[in-house]
Amino acid sequence: MPDDEEKLQLRLDVERFKRMIKTKDEMIEEMEHELAKFTKMNMSDLGISERERELREKLCEFQNECDAKTAQLVEKDAEIELLKKEVNRLEISNRELVDRMDQTTLDVNETANSFSEEELLKMSAEMEIYKHELVKLHEENAGLRKELIGMKENYENTLAHVSSLENHIKGRNEEIEKLEGELFDLRNRGEHAAKGNSIFAEAMEAEQKLEEDLRTVYKEKLMLQRMMKRLQMEKEDAEHRARTALNRAVVARETISEADFNEMKGLRDKIRDLEQEKTHLWEKLFIKLKSAPKKDTNPIIMSFFDGFKCSIESMKTSQNTTAKQLEQLIVKHSILKLSEEQLKRENENLRAEIEALKYKLSQNRNGEKSTKPFTPKPPVPVYKPSFFSKAVVSKEAGIEKPMANVTLNSSRREPKENDENVDVGKTPMAAERRRQAILERNLKPTVQYNYVTLTNAADAVQGFKPPLLTSTPKKSEP
Repeated sequence: MPDDEEKLQLRLDVERFKRMIKTKDEMIEEMEHELAKFTKMNMSDLGISERERELREKLCEFQNECDAKTAQLVEKDAEIELLKKEVNRLEISNRELVDRMDQTTLDVNETANSFSEEELLKMSAEMEIYKHELVKLHEENAGLRKELIGMKENYENTLAHVSSLENHIKGRNEEIEKLEGELFDLRNRGEHAAKGNSIFAEAMEAEQKLEEDLRTVYKEKLMLQRMMKRLQMEKEDAEHRARTALNRAVVARETISEADFNEMKGLRDKIRDLEQEKTHLWEKLFIKLKSAPKKDTNPIIMSFFDGFKCSIESMKTSQNTTAKQLEQLIVKHSILKLSEEQLKRENENLRAEIEALKYKLSQNRNGEKSTKPFTPKPPVPVYKPSFFSKAVVSKEAGIEKPMANVTLNSSRREPKENDENVDVGKTPMAAERRRQAILERNLKPTVQYNYVTLTNAADAVQGFKPPLLTSTPKKSEP
């Protein structure tokens, strides 16, 4: 059952609808006056068509508003029906309560003699409560009946008003149809008929051309978007391949450099042992020379020199093998560097293509042709190195040249002041080997021996320490 506030709200809504209908009537009257003026005035075809369009739009708006009002009236009818059902239900419940009260009074009269005084008092109090509730229900029923009567009257009034509005709208629609017929006759028979038809034909052709242009632009946009996606995928694939190749090259270089470091350390340990052995042998030689007669000195010296020659030859062979391994590693490093540069160039070319496609997409979205055409960056030439061709090594920068500085002779040439900046050799590999040899020569101490007196020879050997390999930053090659 709805409350009093809901009923008041319904009444307010009905009043509001009435006011809105009055305003619509006033607007319709204004439109009638405008239509009367429109029939009297001699306007051009273009002005007539514009006025007709405006009037049609207004009529459509009024028709939509009338439809909305009719829908609201239908909703109000449904609410009134619900209220009727509620009132009927309350009447039925009131009748049932009255019947129950009558039955209870009879039962009370019959059983009054059997109950005590306290029970009779309780029952009388309950009877008074029931009577009070019954009076309230009767009052509510009467109020609801009055409201229902008022709602019925309002509903009948609104129905009559809606029917009058529908008749009014039908009359206006007929007048509009008549005016449309007159306009059609004026267009086809008037002076400006041919001109107007030609203008309409030109407008239709321009509209068709515009639609075709829009379709072509949309197709180009879709094609460019697909190309953009494909180029982005290719770019990501190229970046992934470049990263994997760089990671592999770094890992391989680290492993190779570690192996070379260990091998160089072992070779330096061997050289140090050989130096110590050499000093001991020289000591033994001079001791034997002092104790032995002069006739036996020459074969002893020759045998010692033969042993020295064999040890020097073995050291040279090991040195040659390490130099060859180093040269192979340098060739691998140059190949990896070339592949890295190639991947970088491909990445730059892909970026330039993506920028050009983005520029085209922005132009297509704006729908304007720019006066300045887009000038992309020139593509970087991609050099594909042949991995089967060997690197050219100059004869001047041989394998023995950088390692020849690490000798056992005491008369070793000291490096000059600006010797590090001088690159001997035409290839970068020769310059790199020259730089490494200069670094090793600066780090290794010079051990000088006095082979006549052998003073402090053992001390010089004991004070010898192998040089540490430090990771020096390489200069950028031209």
